[in-house]
Parts: sequence; C-alpha cells; structure tokens
Amino acid sequence: MKALLQKYFGFDSFREGQEETITRIVNGESAIAIFPTGSGKSLCYQLSAMMLPNLTIVISPLLALMKDQCDFLLSKGVPAATLDSTLTRQQSNETMQSIRDGKTKILFVSVERFKNEGFRNFLKNIDISLLTVDESHAISEMGHNFRPAYLNIPSYVEEFNVKQVLLLTATATKGVLNDMCEKFKIPHDNVTKTGFYRSNLNLNIISCPSNDKNEKLVELITPRKEMTGIIYATHQKTTEAVATLLNQQGFNAAAYHAGMLTEERIKVQQGFMDGSINIVVATIAFGMGVDMSTVRFVIHYELPKSIENYSQEVGRAGRDGLPSDCFVLANLDPLTSLENFVYGDTPEFNDIAYVLESINQNESQWETNSYNLSQESNIKALTLQTLLTYMNMEKVIEPSYSYHSEYKFKFTNGGQQFATNMPGESGEFLNKVIKASHASKIWHTFLPRQHPHIDSSRVGKALDYLAANNFAEVKPSKLTDVYNVLKTFDSQAMSQSLYKTFKEKEVSEVKRIHDMVTFFTQDKCLSVALAEHFDDHSLKGKCGHCSICLSGATAMPPVNVEAELTLKEVNELSKDIIIKLGDLASPTLVTRFLCGLASPRLTRVKARNIAGYSTLSEYSFSAVREFVTTNINGVSA
Repeated sequence: MKALLQKYFGFDSFREGQEETITRIVNGESAIAIFPTGSGKSLCYQLSAMMLPNLTIVISPLLALMKDQCDFLLSKGVPAATLDSTLTRQQSNETMQSIRDGKTKILFVSVERFKNEGFRNFLKNIDISLLTVDESHAISEMGHNFRPAYLNIPSYVEEFNVKQVLLLTATATKGVLNDMCEKFKIPHDNVTKTGFYRSNLNLNIISCPSNDKNEKLVELITPRKEMTGIIYATHQKTTEAVATLLNQQGFNAAAYHAGMLTEERIKVQQGFMDGSINIVVATIAFGMGVDMSTVRFVIHYELPKSIENYSQEVGRAGRDGLPSDCFVLANLDPLTSLENFVYGDTPEFNDIAYVLESINQNESQWETNSYNLSQESNIKALTLQTLLTYMNMEKVIEPSYSYHSEYKFKFTNGGQQFATNMPGESGEFLNKVIKASHASKIWHTFLPRQHPHIDSSRVGKALDYLAANNFAEVKPSKLTDVYNVLKTFDSQAMSQSLYKTFKEKEVSEVKRIHDMVTFFTQDKCLSVALAEHFDDHSLKGKCGHCSICLSGATAMPPVNVEAELTLKEVNELSKDIIIKLGDLASPTLVTRFLCGLASPRLTRVKARNIAGYSTLSEYSFSAVREFVTTNINGVSA
C-alpha cells in the first residue's frame, strides 16, 4: 500500500483514517469513511482501485467534480475515465472498450447514468470490484442534500453483482449514518470517522444588520485583499451585486451562480483555479467541484441553508492546513427567504394527483418522460423524482428500464451492408429496426412509440452494438422511463397521503433552518458544537479560537419588520400573472410568483418577465399565500 502511495501520489505516509479504510477494502469488506472536507477521502478509493483486480466505479454528484478528479488521476498515471453527456459517441465507445480490455481501473459516472439502457447493458458484462458513492449522505432523506436517485444505488449493487461498496461523506449525522449502514448492509464496525474539528479554521459569527453588511464585508476583506477567498450568498442577484461592489472597491472579484451561462461559470472557475480571480461571490452552486488548498477565507454574506451546508462550505478553507478565517455576517433577515425556498418546493395536492392519475390509467406498465411530466404536473424535477421514489417505496411502481423515444443513426465503414448480412435473430431484429426507420439523405430516425411491435428495450442495445463496432454513429434523445405498475390504488387517497408526507418534510426542512439559527446564537464553543452535531464528541473543552470562545455568544440584530400587505397593492402585483395563468392560477402558484420562487408552470409562461414577479420576496410565503387565498379574486384553491 505504501509503495503504491509513493509511486502514484508521492506521499510517504497516510492521513488519519485512510490506511484503515483502504485496508478494509483490500481485505474484501465494504466500508464507510466520514472525513471532514479536504481530509483526503478520495484517496481511499483511488489507492484501493489500484490494488483490486477489476473495475472501480465512482458515483459522483457533479460533472465538474468528476472531470477534476479524473484529470488528477490521469496526471498521476492512474488509468481513469468518465462517461458523461459531454462525450461524443466515439469517445464513449473508446472508454467502454478500454474498460472491456481491463485498461481502465476507475470510472466516474453520475447516478443518473445507471438509467441509460446502453450503460446498463454494458455493465452486465463487466466485473466490478468496488462501487464508491461520493457525497453518500445524499442517499438519506435525513441528509441535507437528499437526491432520490441515490435510493436506487443498493439495487444496482445487487443487479450488477458488485463485490464491495465504499461510501464517502463529510457530513453524516448519527441518523444519516444509521441510514447508510442499513441501506448497504455495512456493519458499524466498518465505519471510520476522523473527527470534524480542524484546528486551523477560525470560526466567527458576527452580528451584522443588513444595512451594514457591505461596509463590514469590505472591512474584513481589506487586510486579505491578495488572498484567495469565497463569499457565499443565497440569491443569484446578491452575488452579482456584491461582486460589483467589491470590484468598485478595487478587489478582484467575480460572481458565480447557476443562472449564468455554462461558459461563463467555467471561465470564473478556471480563473479562480489559476489565480487570475482571487475572490468568488457565489451561491452554493460553487465549491463542490473546486479543489483549492489555499483558500484563506470563507465569508457567508447571508446565513447558510443548514448546519451541514455551513460545515461543507467552511471546509473549503485552509485545506493546506494553514490558518484560515471563516465569517458569518449574521442577522435574521434572510430567514424568510430560506424558509420560502422550502415552501416553494412542496408540490400542491392537485399536482400530485395529476401524476398518480397518470399512473393509474396503466394496468401493467407506465411510460413517462421526466421533463414533460414535470412541465405538465408543475412539480420541480427533483421533487418529482422524490414523489416517484415514494411510489416505488410504497410498492405501487418499480423502475423497469429506460429507453430513448428517438434514435438518430447513420452508417459508417460499410455498416449498412454489415447490418443487412448480420445472421441470426439479432440480425433479424436489427434489420427490423432499420426498415422501420425514416431515412433521410444521411441520417435514419427511429421512433419507438410509432412501432409498438418492436421491443423498445432492445433498440438501444442493437444500435449500440453497431456503434461499438464503428459501423454507425448513434444519437439517442428524449429519454423515457418505463415503470412496472404493481397494483391499482386509490389515487385520491394516496395523493392525500403523499401530500401529507411532503408537508411533513417541509416542516422538517424549516426546522433544519431554525436549528441552524440556534447553532449560531448558542453560547457553546462553535468548534465543539459543530463536531457534536455530527456525533463527534472527541473534542474536549473549548477550541479557544472561535468567536464564542473569544467574545461570547452572538446576539442577532432584530428582524426588519415587514410592511403590512394591502389589498390594492397585492391585487395590482398579481393581476397580470392571474390573467396569464387563467384557470391554473392557484393561491400557491400566485404566491410563488410574488415571492420569486420558480416552478415549471411559471417558467413556461416566462413569469420573470411579468410585472410583479418577486416583488414580495422578503415576505413570508405562508403570510402571502394566506392573504392571496383570502383576498384576491381570480385564484382557485
């Protein structure tokens, strides 16, 4: 192990917890590694992969993170690859052939890749030594970044005969850890925790009214002007306003948020990595894919979303072990916005019922395109996946397979002649697909829905065979998910039950926000409190260098009082969107519009361009909704 550590990574010794975790994997066991951000979790699978006989698959939550880790390994001489949507068909084929030949040891994929029928068919013929799940807290609904697609990973372990599993995370509370162990059948004895306290991080909570934030921010950054830092804000428009302010003050800053064009985000991230930009003002969209060891400060311009988010975000400072400062400019003004994000994600009863009635119309199988269903039901994509996962857990539906409802392909290298002469039943099926396709001058188009007599689950495999042998270029699109319908059900009753579940989840998420406020205002050492939140009781006494140890508890400034809503004002603000939505103008949808909360239906009518959008973003969602329900004509509950 140490020889490989030196050969590939240039280290003479392991960090705490690494050797213990790798030893378990090499000995044929599954394991969980819970290390703080920047403490070397990735090495646990990187080195293990070099000692295992077959392929290691790494499920990663972010494309940028996959690419960074893959590039890093390739630079160290470790044969790694990714399979993602940015690759051409030829690049994907070359990667898969390298895996078949045993030349690639580590493959990075997103969890969504497992829904790709060509990838699933490919994996059935590959020996997999290890499946690694990065950011594995996402498998638990008790976790702060729950991703419903992660709930299917245990079934993939069984389906593809995976020998071992390694789960990695920095933010697992006791409840989340128990969930991880149960879902993957990993004994608690195989969990390695290295503690959450990092002595080089100085955690500071600063009581700061909203009107004073810009002045305080400039004051904090001025002595750190040449240092590398990240400033986190909740809203996209805030990141741009703060970045503009800092540049006007002579700092070198750039905004980063999910609303920017991909090329712009890449440019900012690359500028940050190469040092041409030393301060990034960002939403939480920035950070997970950035491996910078020299970040000297992290400032939360507004309250983070949760204690777990705070832990991850401050963990991006000081990865080189040198002293680094973390500040929260704290007041309760953003509390309403944080709560509103939660309320904005909860689907309405009628929207849930729409999905369930769609399922109930099918006796044995239900086919759906997630994007279209999200638009039709007005349920956000992630929330929709959560809903379908709940239906799976209720044993009403189960994922069967996915296929593309459109395939475009063109023959290369004599492919058409090869396909025509292909013997046996496979050749007969392939030629059936070709004959059923619409042929233009160059491309053929096959639409599975127009040919129900042709098994759609086999089409991708047949065309992938041609592509893998360089006889065709194939472009699948419009992914359709097929679910087995396991039983009939009372859609109204189940809609009520699921709506109740989402409302309970809403209450839980709001409580998470208030737990964070309690965390920032209590009088216990911040470092101790943060460690104990993640069930780490190893830090005795006090750290001696957080703001509470140095100055005592932080008293938040009073909340700015909202002006009372008036009927005339709200009528004026909502009249245009009510006209635009017509019969679909529910109190919840109008409230989302007024509070500036996105939804598929609002996006479809280009609500951002309609007068009144986001004008009540500082008001409580529940207060606005109650007012709209009671007072505004033209909305139907």
